[in-house]
Amino acid sequence: MFKKIDKQMKKRCTDALEFYDINGYFPWQKKKVVFTISRENIKRLDGIKNKSKFIDELISIKLG
Repeated sequence: MFKKIDKQMKKRCTDALEFYDINGYFPWQKKKVVFTISRENIKRLDGIKNKSKFIDELISIKLG
């Protein structure tokens, strides 16, 4: 299915590409975050089944 390219679509595409040039990712993408967890804190996570979800929730609490 083809969509007609109008001025609004051109502007959205241009804005998205400019955003990518500045930030290195598109506005609709999640930005990759890398961090290091100490060995002591990893030991604390031993009883947690879903470690990624647990850490994500901790980050959300701290940043939110």
